[in-house]
Amino acid sequence: ANGFTIADNAGMSAIPVALQTLHAIAPDPLWPNLLDGYATGTFRGLVKVEESPISGDNWVALLIVGGEYTVDWGDGTSGTYSDNTQAKHQYTYSNNNLTTVNLFKVAVVTVACTSSITTLDLAQLPSELNDYAGYLSNWLDFAANIPTMTTFKLGQSRDIVRHSNLVRVSSLNGSALTNTSSMFTYCTSLVRLPD
Repeated sequence: ANGFTIADNAGMSAIPVALQTLHAIAPDPLWPNLLDGYATGTFRGLVKVEESPISGDNWVALLIVGGEYTVDWGDGTSGTYSDNTQAKHQYTYSNNNLTTVNLFKVAVVTVACTSSITTLDLAQLPSELNDYAGYLSNWLDFAANIPTMTTFKLGQSRDIVRHSNLVRVSSLNGSALTNTSSMFTYCTSLVRLPD
């Protein structure tokens, strides 16, 4: 259903109960559809915002190479960032612009660039957290329609940023990708990929 298949990942045979619960609510009508209003050259991501975060204090960060870019953080705030400069944001659970999904809230992050994006880097540690080892990012899902992207960084070889909350990838159009090293490293909860 919903155009997704269960990823056949080694070591995913015993899915934790918490993940089963999250997986069960993912198709819920409250779970935002990242493909609504989805255009070429854009990135949309779903971020989890917790009342009592375990790791990272509800920070999220990313980096774009290819030109100046704008990020709508999905909570009523946005910002414009220079090429190859980290964009970061800290969410507040009490923000009324967030959508409640089961036991947490979510925000839809939308990134648009004025020129062709060549690199999308989601393996960014917000600078406020320094070298916080084992930082769990709050990305739950994303859709990237960036045919000019040659480098996509999500996982990484060092144990700094973990995408343990990422449960699905709604879309990934990176037809020009040439560098996918460590793409899904530390994405231990990923169970759905696009067909």
